[in-house]
Amino acid sequence: PLGLPGGFNVAGFSETDQQSLTTLYRKRDREEIWHSEGPWVPQVDDLSTHIPTKLPDDFDYVPGTNGAQFSPQGGARMSLNGLKTLAELFLGDGSVGETRMLSPKSMEELRSPVWRYDPAAQNLEEYTGKLNAYAAGLRIITSETPGDSLFAGDDRIWVGHFGEAYGFLGGVFVHPESGDGLIFAITGSAFNPHAQDDGTSSLAPIEASVLAQLARLL
Repeated sequence: PLGLPGGFNVAGFSETDQQSLTTLYRKRDREEIWHSEGPWVPQVDDLSTHIPTKLPDDFDYVPGTNGAQFSPQGGARMSLNGLKTLAELFLGDGSVGETRMLSPKSMEELRSPVWRYDPAAQNLEEYTGKLNAYAAGLRIITSETPGDSLFAGDDRIWVGHFGEAYGFLGGVFVHPESGDGLIFAITGSAFNPHAQDDGTSSLAPIEASVLAQLARLL
């Protein structure tokens, strides 16, 4: 209903959407060794080879069964304009323009925390101070700790999602109360984006740099 291009399985795309796919690159070989001075290595959707034209034989999917064939962990392809529409959906409390997709009650449910970090219960490892709350599939940036914020000096609560797969780094987040939203996408790097992590944030340094620049526009 929102006219979003893209999806999870390239073989099901229209020819126009297939031709508009962005190839993801990074300078890491198949043995996972980085060569910053070496060639860019295609990671996924390399248009110079081929695009699948046939859906898997078992694509007769039954809702509620194993959804791995959709590659939900990293297979979603969507344009930045598509992400903008999703941001508008959340900022519009379930509607975009004249099209209502979800009720305000459903949107409230989507934004509501279903998990909170509890130090006493030790219900999270490795992300202490960098991840404090999650909704039903949506990340909640609480800004309660320095590691759980989008950028320095901001104490607002943001809702959205990060994306990281095959060299891609990106995200879409909204702050419904102010109407602010931000979207970013990095299609690959010549170096390990986490190589300079100092352990204080869940963001890769290059993500933090991009978000800091976006913050200046808000």
